[in-house]
Amino acid sequence: TTITLNDDEGDVDTKINCTSGIALIVEGSSGNVGIGTDAPAEKLYVYHDTSAEWTAFFDQNHATGYGVKIDVDSASTHPAFRINSVSTNIFEVRGDGNVGIGTASPDSLLTVNSASGAYLSLRRDEGTIQASEALGSILFTGTENSSDAGTGAAIIAKVSPDQANWVHNSTEGTDLFFQTAGVGSTNCTDKMVILSDGKVGIGTIAP
Repeated sequence: TTITLNDDEGDVDTKINCTSGIALIVEGSSGNVGIGTDAPAEKLYVYHDTSAEWTAFFDQNHATGYGVKIDVDSASTHPAFRINSVSTNIFEVRGDGNVGIGTASPDSLLTVNSASGAYLSLRRDEGTIQASEALGSILFTGTENSSDAGTGAAIIAKVSPDQANWVHNSTEGTDLFFQTAGVGSTNCTDKMVILSDGKVGIGTIAP
């Protein structure tokens, strides 16, 4: 291991070399820091080129500790966090809070983009999925004056009650329930159902 300080022949304030190459470098003029590279293009540039190894790992081991925080100065349309695969955008969070999956230009709180058609998968993952258990839910909720206003409506997919166990891509049936909360009510109740055999019930769950 070698350590170089204030290199007069180059734009380097600090450089640490190890047997596998450059471990850390601090450029003199820009103040950019490079780990694994001698040409950091950003304030912090970490480069890694080894198969089946993580480039970075953050380990918070305290029970009440926090993870990683990114602080953006203004609510702008510029990216606050971005994940790319080569030149393809996979995931982006903008300064205004909009989130994009498959796009760098999310035009809503969540925009999912795919050339083959975007879809959303809600999955229950356990050893045995039994009759009448929910496979996934979409909840419509509200918050007023920083207090939970409860759930106003919901769409729930449940295993049909006459099925023993539900297995993906099998013949077990699934029912789709539509729920709403009435005026003055704090709970959602079933208002419409589409059964696995295609029957539709409005005002009843047993058409």
